[in-house]
Amino acid sequence: MKEIRVKAATEPWINSTITELIQSRNIALETFHHHRNAENHIKFKNLRNCVTSKIRNAKADFFKQKLEANKSNPKELWKTLKCIGTPSKKVKKSTHISALKVE
Repeated sequence: MKEIRVKAATEPWINSTITELIQSRNIALETFHHHRNAENHIKFKNLRNCVTSKIRNAKADFFKQKLEANKSNPKELWKTLKCIGTPSKKVKKSTHISALKVE
């Protein structure tokens, strides 16, 4: 019996095309693990790179649209910016490491 993980919800920028590509990539990875040859490795790498680029583009487009839609609503705009991970105004204290002696 194989244990699988079921994810409750996907990210809003993940669409059906990306989901199908992810499944294809996973199948290519399994094929590569069972039959290790250059052809299977190249096929997996190409699908992996395609999935990564599609996700990056979809995520960027999603946040661009979200920011554009919330230009006039500061509360939602900042909520979106926090989701993206923009730094806050608070200055985080850095940890000071004293000089190390090497003997």
